[in-house]
Amino acid sequence: MMDFRLTPEQELFRDGVRRTLEGFGRGASGPALRRALAELGASMTDIPEAQGGLGGAGIETALVMQEFGRHLVAEPFAASVVHAGGLLGALGLASDLVEGLMEGTKVAALASAEPEGAGDALAVATTARRSGDGFVLAGRKSVVIGAPGADSLLVTAVSADGAFDGIGLFRLDAPDPARLAPCRTLDFYPAADLALDGLALPAEALIACDCGAALEEATDAAIIATCAEAVGAMEAALWLTNDYLKTRKQFGVAIGSFQALQHRMADAFVMVEQARSSLFAALAGRAAGPGPRRRAVAAAKALIGRSGNAMGADMVQLHGGIGMTEEYAIGHYYRRLLAIEARFGNSTHHLRRLACLPD
Repeated sequence: MMDFRLTPEQELFRDGVRRTLEGFGRGASGPALRRALAELGASMTDIPEAQGGLGGAGIETALVMQEFGRHLVAEPFAASVVHAGGLLGALGLASDLVEGLMEGTKVAALASAEPEGAGDALAVATTARRSGDGFVLAGRKSVVIGAPGADSLLVTAVSADGAFDGIGLFRLDAPDPARLAPCRTLDFYPAADLALDGLALPAEALIACDCGAALEEATDAAIIATCAEAVGAMEAALWLTNDYLKTRKQFGVAIGSFQALQHRMADAFVMVEQARSSLFAALAGRAAGPGPRRRAVAAAKALIGRSGNAMGADMVQLHGGIGMTEEYAIGHYYRRLLAIEARFGNSTHHLRRLACLPD
């Protein structure tokens, strides 16, 4: 059984990340933030020791992502370092790129999600066909977070002609901007759809094959990181609303004194603590092996997605009209929670995943 009381070192690490993000301000992103996080060691926490990282169990990464949620950071840390970097680290590949991720000098994006995949990273329809000494890809990847401005894209595909087994992983350095359709997610992360039809790549662009198990593990790690981000956002939204209810007056008294609103805040507090417990269960499951990891991650994503969505809406309502304004923070926390519910598959997807897993 894991002990989730933070060690003194973990508390210092969390406090350092918090001070750094406070210095950058809400919604921060960019090279300076990446370098600052790298100096704290945050970019090394999920990289295996064999690749020069710290090889942690995800707890330190969760601490980082909780602070991301509290400060509404828009830097694609989970997509680049945890998802893409974690996959490369598990496969022992692309040490130059992994080193750049840990130093905060490079950004990678893992293009695994597809329009028909419903968040399932293993549902790959993109194909690669042999053409001369290389490959030609066909397909489309959707909402690849971090793709605009990424130094490298990692693209999953299956062979159309038996050239390799299972899911193959292709590395695209300096991707062609013409193939990207940039966008911003609901919570302001940089993302893009990626069109691959007719993309010719040399043979060495295929850096791994039959990597489905490693891809699933890296995706589960990224889901846990995203769940931690949601917990941080939920906690910040709760206390922001609590402070508002203490200052907003109606009939000459603070509306926080109304019993009906106190009950709603108590319900929201329970949601936050349930979400935190689910996050802890997912971290424990990750350390216990593939079976427990899959069950715990699916359960956590389903619960946190639904409770974050419901709680965010309730906190906006408790703010009244001001909660609907662009200038006030509570609406941005709600956006973050809505986006997290959809990322890596929504609650319904993960409930189905959980139901299909063996006991």
